[in-house]
Amino acid sequence: MPLALLMDIENKKQRRNKPRVYTLDVWDRLRKIGSSGPKLLPSDLVLSG
Repeated sequence: MPLALLMDIENKKQRRNKPRVYTLDVWDRLRKIGSSGPKLLPSDLVLSG
């Protein structure tokens, strides 16, 4: 979820949980910190194993 927040990705169609209004409010405020839009692009990720 934190990566989705940084990449500004929302998957509302397949949402399973119904978070409380407070949780949605906090999530929205976190998403709006800094610049509007994605703060990280999927092409910026490097996975190593």
